[in-house]
Amino acid sequence: MLFELRAIDVGVIVTRGSELQKIFNRLGKGASYGRATTHHEKLIPRLDGGGGGCPVLAFAISERLYLDDVTPPPSGVPSPS
Repeated sequence: MLFELRAIDVGVIVTRGSELQKIFNRLGKGASYGRATTHHEKLIPRLDGGGGGCPVLAFAISERLYLDDVTPPPSGVPSPS
């Protein structure tokens, strides 16, 4: 609609790759970021369906981009809450 109103010329979408669900589950966040939230497997059929006429550039954040850089505290030191 924004394209048809000449408010935008292109759309850029950054979403998550569906494989990130494994990481969310491992971190105990699986219920917060479940299959009902937007990910590229839901986005692609909508883009392929067309209908909007607006060019769209879409990025899906992959599992390869996840970096677990949190160093656990030494034993006996409580972790921050």
